[in-house]
Amino acid sequence: MTEKIRKVLSFPSPVPAKADYQRVKSSYSVREIKQMFGLGERTVRRWTEAGIIYGIPVGETGDFTYDFHALTMFRRVREMRSQGLTIKQIEAELQGQMSLFRADNAHVQVAHLLTPFEEALVLHEQGDLTA
Repeated sequence: MTEKIRKVLSFPSPVPAKADYQRVKSSYSVREIKQMFGLGERTVRRWTEAGIIYGIPVGETGDFTYDFHALTMFRRVREMRSQGLTIKQIEAELQGQMSLFRADNAHVQVAHLLTPFEEALVLHEQGDLTA
């Protein structure tokens, strides 16, 4: 027992190649959503157009990108599919959940606070010489 075991630890240790980690991005395309969650492109677009999942329009092309909140909705869809629900059942479930929390107008206006620099810029553009 006088023999010492020397173990060298190196930090940070490299991530094994088999680890299934993905970098979190600020937005995801329809193609990426389709690949990650196994949904058809038509289904993703239909849910976006129906307001079930919120997508951010990209230019005049009719394409959408999806943020982290939408990603959590798609994860919920994947969970429901793994429980054996059909696309129609999932659609009905999501519509029901959304109607519980949706206001009369789907989007709520949130006040935007200006930084002191932005306030001065607005005053300057309005011709205020004290800005």
